[in-house]
Amino acid sequence: MATRELLDIPADVKDAAQKVWFAGLGALAMAQEESGNLFNMLVERGAEVEKTGLAPVATVKVKETVKGTAGVAEDAWKRIQATLDAQVTAALHRLGVPTRDEIGTLTKRIEQLTASIEALKARG
Repeated sequence: MATRELLDIPADVKDAAQKVWFAGLGALAMAQEESGNLFNMLVERGAEVEKTGLAPVATVKVKETVKGTAGVAEDAWKRIQATLDAQVTAALHRLGVPTRDEIGTLTKRIEQLTASIEALKARG
């Protein structure tokens, strides 16, 4: 498959790639929705705290909560990305698509063989 063009990829590979793309878009949409929901909850809570006169004390707590929540959201996104990357890699391996590292290794080996052939031609 190393010499085949992208357009020659079988339909099942294209379908798998499209599903992976959709999964990534879905994960992004979910992360955006959840961050929007969290922001709205924080706004509502802040308005309530301000009405009760606890704003100065609550401000520190809200800042700590936002920092903690941002960290949790970032960690969740990293886990989603890692999971998605692992699933994409596994799907590509099942379909026989070589990885970037495998292609790099093959390229280096071809360069070495080409150099050896050129050296043999020069001798003979």
